[in-house]
Amino acid sequence: MTMPVIVDEHVEQLGLGDEPDLVVIQVYITNAYRAYKIADHYRGKNAFVCLGGLHVTALPDEAAVHADAIFLGPGEQTFPQFLKDFLAGRAAARLHIGSSRTLDRVPPIRRDLIRRNYTSSLTLSSLRADARNIATSVTRMHSFKGQRFYTQRVDDALAEIDRLPGRHLYFLDDHLLGDRRFAEELFEGMKGMRRLFQGAATVDSILRGDLD
Repeated sequence: MTMPVIVDEHVEQLGLGDEPDLVVIQVYITNAYRAYKIADHYRGKNAFVCLGGLHVTALPDEAAVHADAIFLGPGEQTFPQFLKDFLAGRAAARLHIGSSRTLDRVPPIRRDLIRRNYTSSLTLSSLRADARNIATSVTRMHSFKGQRFYTQRVDDALAEIDRLPGRHLYFLDDHLLGDRRFAEELFEGMKGMRRLFQGAATVDSILRGDLD
């Protein structure tokens, strides 16, 4: 089986001369027109094209015009099932996240597939958020179907941090303090790792003293 190729147009140029069997594109509002153009290009070459991400979850009917399949909500659970169905020749055109969501048993990130054309900070995302506490579009999309915060196991998050080289770490989570128990256990486990890290949280959580 051919190894997957990841291309991030934020930091590298995408070549369109290949002929893949499967193309998966993450769509934001800022790259939607570009994503649709790429999707149409590969569908014209008979590739099976999937679109997912915040913009697709917000406007699925718009995205569906340019895709063979779309993903709604976070993909940790929907994408593995899609791959099984795709290989069996029965991929659905629209995949919704289930009523029960979890980051448990998510395999380690294949960082060997990611080209290091970024900043010196390596990134990690350990939780998903709830729109009732944060008024951002990102959080509302992650809160698809109204589930509250759910996180990795702390041990899994610490193991991922331990695998990362260098010192700098950036948490991509919208609200790293959204689950106070998780944050406390995470920071306790990070003691002694000598990491310089940054992340995002609400002003309210800081004023409440959630971060000691």
